[in-house]
Amino acid sequence: FNPGNPEIAENNKKVQAGERIEEATGSAEVASTPPPGYSMYENPRYNLKFFLPVKWWGEEVDGVVKINTEDPEFRLEFKIGFKPENQSEFDYYTKNTEVLVGTLANSGSAKVPGYEGKSYVKVWSFDSFGSTQDKSAQDFGSKRASKQALQFFLFSQGRVLQIVVGPTASRNMKAFEIIVGSVKF
Repeated sequence: FNPGNPEIAENNKKVQAGERIEEATGSAEVASTPPPGYSMYENPRYNLKFFLPVKWWGEEVDGVVKINTEDPEFRLEFKIGFKPENQSEFDYYTKNTEVLVGTLANSGSAKVPGYEGKSYVKVWSFDSFGSTQDKSAQDFGSKRASKQALQFFLFSQGRVLQIVVGPTASRNMKAFEIIVGSVKF
């Protein structure tokens, strides 16, 4: 997720040098205890748990757990569904045609920290240019800023968790790394 993450950079150096990366001991104990500044969010209806910054809150709206932050542009949502028994995880992911916004820029397998099941991601690109009433948008004319959002698909025992997050350039992505690394469903 964050190539600037020092732990990822260090592990990348080890892999390039042919060294083995060791798992941290006691990781199960650490995974159940939120880090400082976080609490455990739990939704018993979906058996969904994850760490959440203490200033953020979740609410369920029409079957989707929406996370509210102080940033009105940041979007983080969790939706749990079921994969048909006769369909593979890959088929479910590729045939899911729900378009978030904009254009599908990339897709493929995802490596989600702390998650052992199959996971995939779609990367969406979209433009943001404000309304015509917005003076700052008028000052820049028709110049558009390209943004990206991620749509993750995590599979476990016939269930699928879709996580939508973006824009990816948000300062909140660092907190998202902790959240997604703690997800249990």
